[in-house]
Formats: sequence, C-alpha cells, structure tokens
Amino acid sequence: MKRTTFYMDSQISSKSTFRRRIFINRMLSLTYYLVGFGSLSLSCDRSNPKKVVKDRALMDPCTDLSDLSDTELETRQQLGYVSQSSFADRTCLNCKLFVKSDESIACGSCLVIKGPVEDLGYCTVWAPLDV
Repeated sequence: MKRTTFYMDSQISSKSTFRRRIFINRMLSLTYYLVGFGSLSLSCDRSNPKKVVKDRALMDPCTDLSDLSDTELETRQQLGYVSQSSFADRTCLNCKLFVKSDESIACGSCLVIKGPVEDLGYCTVWAPLDV
C-alpha cells in the first residue's frame, strides 16, 4: 500500500510540476511579447507631428508647415483649406487674397492663411479677382 501511495504522490507532483512549467513558460512568453510591443510602440514618435511634416518638406517646400504654430494650423483647418480645389473656377490662383511666389515654386502665400498655399488650392474665404 505504501508503494501505491508513493506512486500516486510522484504522479501528482509530476503533474503539478508540469503545470507549473507550462505556466512559467506562458508567463515568460507573455513578458517577451509585452516588452517587444512596448519597445516597438516607443520607437514610433507620435508626440511631434511637425517633425513628420518637416521630413516631407525636404521633398516639396509647399508642404512645409513646420514654422506654423498650432493656432495657425487650426486656422487653416477651420477655413477649410485644401491643396486641390474641387471647383474648377475657384482656385487660389484666381483669388485676390493669393500672393504668387517665384516661378520655380508651385505655391505661394495668402493674406489670410499663414504658410504655403498651393496654386490649385481652395478655402472658404476665396474672393474672386477684380476684373
């Protein structure tokens, strides 16, 4: 009888050891996943959106909004500025508030909106040229 009990005790302890090993392995795997995900999410710098815009500005000076303040960016958005007008006859090029820049650059500036403004852009304060 003692022998049977010993066999049963060793069987129970081996099951609990096996369960413990599975638990420990799963917890270690979960820890590795959390550390990996955490380091990946920290490597994505979302805290400075102007930095991303500044990187794009290296390709096209008309998209450089890095010098604008948050309120100026908000004003652009509130006035509904878009770089491509959906109206054929209402573009920044034929607006009296638009100031054309050099011929080499496809954008200019506006008397109301700060920052670069596309020739074919549009906003809600569009005013026709006096003919």
